[in-house]
Amino acid sequence: MKQDRRDEPEVHSITSAPQSRSESMAHRQKVYVIQMAARLVLFVVTVATWGRVPVWASLTIAVGAVVLPYTAVLLANEPSTSRGTAQAVPRPGIEPPRAPRLPGGDE
Repeated sequence: MKQDRRDEPEVHSITSAPQSRSESMAHRQKVYVIQMAARLVLFVVTVATWGRVPVWASLTIAVGAVVLPYTAVLLANEPSTSRGTAQAVPRPGIEPPRAPRLPGGDE
């Protein structure tokens, strides 16, 4: 006699599961902190090079220090790339359950 496997739960592939909220937030915080550290470095370099290199070079570094917070906030608020959507893994030889027929339904 065949065993009825319709009562078994669906199996999902772990590689297609979306990233958890805590992982996403941790990743965005890490990216933000790295970008703010880079901004601090750019600001210090601007101050250290002012008057020692051509003005255009110092101004370019200063513009980077001013623009970086804007891009950091945009990237921190952007949801990180998900790994995909959860999808059922088909089992060989087993058909998915069908919806029950209701009385009076159209065929």
